[in-house]
Amino acid sequence: MLKEPNKSKQIIIDYVKSKNISDAQIFTMFVNRIGTSSFEPSLRLTRIGVRILEEHFPSYVIKIKQPFTVKSIHIHNLEREMLLPYYIDNKKIVVFNEKDAVDLKIIDGDVELWSRNFSINNQDYSPKFD
Repeated sequence: MLKEPNKSKQIIIDYVKSKNISDAQIFTMFVNRIGTSSFEPSLRLTRIGVRILEEHFPSYVIKIKQPFTVKSIHIHNLEREMLLPYYIDNKKIVVFNEKDAVDLKIIDGDVELWSRNFSINNQDYSPKFD
């Protein structure tokens, strides 16, 4: 899947700027991920970020099947799959894309299962030629 999270993120930032959201609030909207080269762009929202976006965009809140604890593999897979910002904690995930909401609702909010399926479905099974 070809995706451009930076483009999606920039469009959202430009939109909220046009709605008089301060630069300080915009700075605190997204979680920064530390990667191999300094900070990597992330679509993961902070609590402040999800509150701001819920005022301007339709959101879908999905209760996460319990017991659940957010792990780095969940964040990694969400970052690879999500096209729009999302918020996740140990009890719920908030998405701003209908497709993502439907996918998560179909499996009853089981983020663990979604993450396992994502990992399995994205393995490279192509034959290796020498």
